[in-house]
Amino acid sequence: MNRTENLPETVQPLRDREELFRQMVENTRQIVFLADAVSGRVIYVNPAFEKISGHPCQSLCEQPESWLEIVHPDDQPRVRAARASLTRSSGGFILEYRILRPDGTIRWLRNHTFPITDETGWISHVVGVAEDITDRRQTEEQLRASGEQLRQFAARVESVREEERSRIAREVHDELAQSLTALRFGLWWLDHRLAALPGEELQLCRERAADMMQLVDQTIKSVQRIATDLRPSILDSLGLLAAIEWLAQDFQTRTGISLHLTSVFDDAGLDKASATALFRILQEALTNISRHSGATRADISLSETGNHLMLEIRDNGRGITADELQDSSSLGLLGMRERALLLGGDLSITGRENEGTTVLIRIPLRRSSPSH
Repeated sequence: MNRTENLPETVQPLRDREELFRQMVENTRQIVFLADAVSGRVIYVNPAFEKISGHPCQSLCEQPESWLEIVHPDDQPRVRAARASLTRSSGGFILEYRILRPDGTIRWLRNHTFPITDETGWISHVVGVAEDITDRRQTEEQLRASGEQLRQFAARVESVREEERSRIAREVHDELAQSLTALRFGLWWLDHRLAALPGEELQLCRERAADMMQLVDQTIKSVQRIATDLRPSILDSLGLLAAIEWLAQDFQTRTGISLHLTSVFDDAGLDKASATALFRILQEALTNISRHSGATRADISLSETGNHLMLEIRDNGRGITADELQDSSSLGLLGMRERALLLGGDLSITGRENEGTTVLIRIPLRRSSPSH
């Protein structure tokens, strides 16, 4: 038997494999194309191209660089640059870009393109596999938009909450404190009137009046503390630095923990929202130090770096653990991070065992426009 008689038996398996490969490529949902590396002309594209792009397959193979004609104009420079970067050693590239359908709608593609070399190592052809990722991109955009809306809502809620705190603090100070002060004056007047009268019964009345004055004094202090906790007036009247100094002194008095403040920052004209957020973050950080750290000393540093404001709180306590940092039920830590994020900043918390915890806040520096 000669070789020509054996040829059909040799060729048939190859044809079968080619047919299987053709069916696989033409029935896949991804776009598969083959282009000439020199001219850029598309030699082959599978039917998925027409389903996804809305353009006939033949139109893509008619002239060089025809693929670029359907790419969104804003994305064409990126596609050209990626194509130009294709070398034997690059291994190809993965790129996401938009294409325009004939009806004016836009589809997103994720394209993995790689080179094919000939026996000399020269890039002769380019193969690409493109997946339609429009649904995924739209979902990402919706999530991003929803996230931004939630952040704007959270910022508004926080603003309203601070306004409400300010209003309540003013009412507590102006109404309740004044009423208690007037009541105390009345008791003082009554005590002095009773002192001029004889009798054992009058002495009992004076003692009861003295007890009531002591209770009023304690209530006045409680009202002042509540009003200050709601919204310290010093923050609005004297600014962030003065408020931090007051907070540091109050913290030392209440806890016995030594607190040191270093500042190389001029807070004149600092945006009210920024000042409030930093003050509230510092309040929460100091609360955590007093409750959980076992520290004997803490240091606060406030500085300006470039266009950012940096606030660092460092203590010498036991050091926050990784589990505590990841605890989703810790509303205090979550609130601190959220306040920083609402201002376009970030917050990091690090701890080392028996060496303390460091809280670092970095926010864009914003100053209020001077009023005229």
